[in-house]
Amino acid sequence: QEREPWQNSFWDACKTHLPPVAAELDRSAAMAPTKSLLVCAAVACMEAALAVRHIESEHAPNRRNDFSAALKAFDQKFQLEKDLGFYTWHTNCTVSKPYSSRIGPGDVEADELRCGLGAEGGLRRGWRLPEDAAPARLAKMADVQARLPLSFIRSKTFVGFRNRLPYRPPPVAPLIVASKLINISDIDFFIGGSALYTLASGQLDRSKYTVQKWRNMIMIQCTSDYIIHLLNRNFQFERLLSGRNMGKLDGDKTHVEHLQVLRIGKFKVLVAAGASGVDALDDRGRMVEFKAASKPNWKKTMLRMISSGSGRLMLGNTTLYGKLTGIEQYSLQQVYSMVPQDDRRALADNITSSLNSIRQLVGEQKNPFELGKWSKKGSPTLLPLDRNSSLLPDVRLVRSCSRTAPSSAATTGRRRWLMLTDCF
Repeated sequence: QEREPWQNSFWDACKTHLPPVAAELDRSAAMAPTKSLLVCAAVACMEAALAVRHIESEHAPNRRNDFSAALKAFDQKFQLEKDLGFYTWHTNCTVSKPYSSRIGPGDVEADELRCGLGAEGGLRRGWRLPEDAAPARLAKMADVQARLPLSFIRSKTFVGFRNRLPYRPPPVAPLIVASKLINISDIDFFIGGSALYTLASGQLDRSKYTVQKWRNMIMIQCTSDYIIHLLNRNFQFERLLSGRNMGKLDGDKTHVEHLQVLRIGKFKVLVAAGASGVDALDDRGRMVEFKAASKPNWKKTMLRMISSGSGRLMLGNTTLYGKLTGIEQYSLQQVYSMVPQDDRRALADNITSSLNSIRQLVGEQKNPFELGKWSKKGSPTLLPLDRNSSLLPDVRLVRSCSRTAPSSAATTGRRRWLMLTDCF
């Protein structure tokens, strides 16, 4: 069925700004070429294109250019392929069942994903508009410095939560968002913000990482069950520097993550950094990392900033007795200078070597593994896990989410993934 001229203009704009989405909408329209579907698809796609253009014009240029230059200074093996911007996970959603009854990190319901990602009415809303999906703004430092020194709030009562639904997104959530903006088939690895330091140092630090292959991509995700204390010094420091009350917790209703694609050696790596990784944006749209510590682990801080795309560090000088005495500012290049050049080169080599080893160890196996201790030769080991530890949702979620999904449980691969992303 031929399109009218005004419909072609919608489609041309869609292909220009969101090629992956345009291809899927084009395929859907070809399968059921009704005018209502075509109009709905075109409007949804134009809406998404405008949102992405807004993000590009407001935040991305300064952040991308500054961070890309700083990343090359770390090591020539590292390059910024694409800055995908931010997305918001809403933490005030109702969970369908308690965490204790979930069989693994991939056990998530369609309604939980829709609510967390903000998908409304079946419209393709896997990403959020700029005003909903941006970190806090950095406060005026002169105003903050004028309040120093000050004491951190102490509380004998625990105020916080565990890193699980609904407070933190499941591993599939950032994949759904990224699939709207890039071709997931081109990605070799998908990692979280803390994984770079683990791959570089070979130290698990009592953390559990699950490794699983899906199609050509290998996911390396931290699946440790730990407690997030909202009156921790770092969280209080973050609120202070973003212009909020250090002890006021009612604003923590959303969790913002930054998505970027890095080229590490020969691999394309999708990185989703949240929690303490995306703290605030400065007046140039650059991400700022906050850390309240007198003697930080500079290697860990450096790799954490690379994972989150942060070009600036605000370091709070603290005393043993819980008092903030001063704030120092560092650019990413200045953080580099805190780590000897030979050590930086060794960290970069360790990361590429670990990724190569994991790729060889996983091979074509689709079952999940636990990342084990590094061997004496410097290579990681993988420990087999059962299917209940899968990072991806069960096919039943796909059927409950998509009206077009067949009843057969044999729905796998690309068709299964397309039906899941079509829900958002």
